[in-house]
Amino acid sequence: MVNTLLFVYNANSNHWNKLFDAFHKAVSPETYACDLCKLTHGVFGEKDRWASFRKESSSAMTFLYKDQFLKLHGVDGKQFSFPIILKYKGGKYQPLIMSKELRGLKKTEDLVSLLQEKLKKNELSTIIKAAS
Repeated sequence: MVNTLLFVYNANSNHWNKLFDAFHKAVSPETYACDLCKLTHGVFGEKDRWASFRKESSSAMTFLYKDQFLKLHGVDGKQFSFPIILKYKGGKYQPLIMSKELRGLKKTEDLVSLLQEKLKKNELSTIIKAAS
């Protein structure tokens, strides 16, 4: 069973926001509001460890900015706190890693380990439910 994950950044998709975000990450990374962005991307692009994890993963991954997610999925912004990683299950997206958990991670490897752990637990619970 392939996991479908949706990563939603706490940033908006327009050109000016992207430029401002890159500048903000370079000048004052500790005050940058998107913890997921800090873990997956540096100032000039995707971090090598994150890129290799994505390529090696058996999970389908989609990445959206907050404004894109809200527009596509019609979700009220108050329902989720961003950034967030969601898993598609039962015909809807459910939280897998919340923004509070992302805030506590310091390195890309921490994110990779947490994702692997959560996905493994999720697979086990699906197998157990199917066997019941």
